[in-house]
Amino acid sequence: MSKPHLINIKELDESFNEMVQEQLPFLKTRITAFIATDNKDCRKIECYLDMLLSLNTRGAERDLFIKLLEYYKTIDSERAIYYWTAYDEKED
Repeated sequence: MSKPHLINIKELDESFNEMVQEQLPFLKTRITAFIATDNKDCRKIECYLDMLLSLNTRGAERDLFIKLLEYYKTIDSERAIYYWTAYDEKED
């Protein structure tokens, strides 16, 4: 028996991952510039972290998340702990 809803979910996941990979260079450029300019806008940092955390945290996405989180740790170490914890829980 065919299960078309499962196939559709798999196709959606694959499509989303392809889109992420296409947008990742742009996101990397934005975050790298954000850090290079020593921007301390915690709201924007958390927005980027939330976005990266919602992605599959592997490979380039993971590296970018950790790079931004290390930067955030220098600005607000207590809030950074929240994101480390969320990241660790996602990895389990």
